[in-house]
Amino acid sequence: MTMLKPLVARWRQLFLAAAIVGLGASYWHYSTSASRLIAAMDNLRSCEQLAEEIGNAQRSPQRASLQTWSQDDLGTAVESAAADAQLARDRVLRIDPQAPKRIGKTDYLEQATEVELLAVTLRQLVDFLFVVASNDDQLEIDTLRMRVPHETNDSAGPETWLADVVLTQRIYAPTTPHP
Repeated sequence: MTMLKPLVARWRQLFLAAAIVGLGASYWHYSTSASRLIAAMDNLRSCEQLAEEIGNAQRSPQRASLQTWSQDDLGTAVESAAADAQLARDRVLRIDPQAPKRIGKTDYLEQATEVELLAVTLRQLVDFLFVVASNDDQLEIDTLRMRVPHETNDSAGPETWLADVVLTQRIYAPTTPHP
């Protein structure tokens, strides 16, 4: 019997060590599961907020005009934005309104207006685009392409660019009359 005592004590130690390791593993598993649960709950809240923003955007009215602008009106809007951005009148080379085109199978048309700017600084271009985007004239910036002028002047003056901007206007024009 005396020989069994050390063996039983050894088994108790092994059992206690296994229990401690098991408890440690269980605690580790619980803590990582809890942190994953918290992260999943945060992701769910973010998804719910995004879904609410999408729903609000779908329910809000779309920015669309009820009629197309005349070439004069488009020219005036672009020239006004250029003046507000302190661009000299001769910096606006071309204002070319395009014919409106239907957007897919929707009740909306989109009219593009190509604007070419000559020798503008980056600051002037940003100011012009900001004025166009912030005015409530239904014009949106669709495309911007910047090029270095062919005749570059390496003087100490500011760097200038040629800029091609495509502005768009969305027009509500149902294909079938609504009752």
